[in-house]
Amino acid sequence: MSKPATTRRDFFAWAGTGLAGAGLAAGGEKAPAAGDDKRAAELASAPGKIDCQSHLFCPELVKRMEARSIDPVVYRRGDDQFVRMGEWHRKILPNHMDVGAKLASMDR
Repeated sequence: MSKPATTRRDFFAWAGTGLAGAGLAAGGEKAPAAGDDKRAAELASAPGKIDCQSHLFCPELVKRMEARSIDPVVYRRGDDQFVRMGEWHRKILPNHMDVGAKLASMDR
């Protein structure tokens, strides 16, 4: 039995709105409910790509990581925030913490 394909855009839309408690997909449409075979079929037939290097941080986690003194930590340099894990340092970009910005970036 095969599972319906889900695009990463749908995944982030559902995950972001699910975390916010809204239960809406991108653009304000309802995410498919269990048993919504028509929407599941649309998703399954839509071409898509999977980005295996996509990053999304929730602001609450970043705030907790700023308070840490051992890795992983988040630190600031000017107005920018960075994640540090040992020798690995990466700037946290706007689309790393904003579902809307992440979706817009994926659409581009």
